[in-house]
Amino acid sequence: MKVRCRWAAKKSRSGRPVRTGGNTRVYLSGPSAAEIQPVFDGSVMEPIVMSGVLTAASALKMAYASYSKVHAALIAAVVAVATRTGVGEALQQEWAKGNSGLYERALSGLRNNAPKAWRFVPEMEEIAATYAAAGLPTGFQDAAA
Repeated sequence: MKVRCRWAAKKSRSGRPVRTGGNTRVYLSGPSAAEIQPVFDGSVMEPIVMSGVLTAASALKMAYASYSKVHAALIAAVVAVATRTGVGEALQQEWAKGNSGLYERALSGLRNNAPKAWRFVPEMEEIAATYAAAGLPTGFQDAAA
């Protein structure tokens, strides 16, 4: 029997491989997704069957990665332009007024992601391709890559 199923794992945390359950889900889509679901029973991965097209799990992964990775790239760009134009301190003060802790979180994210950002390039290119396939602009995704 030939089984067609797409899957995409979405972790709600980053770091070392998952050893305990409760924070990692695997999304399954396609006509055989329900048949694949029992494979994950009793594992550290929570299987979630998605309705819709074969590519639904992949599309969800790209949408989620788009938010997390493009958001991080946008924050990096905002901090970079503010710094290079001499308004970094003013931005920090403005964010402190309306978004408590945002500047510190932005800098922390930059420090944490900078050493590994090179790994994000292929995923950003996949995200851009997903946007293009959906008929949406890819400019920022391309720039973030």
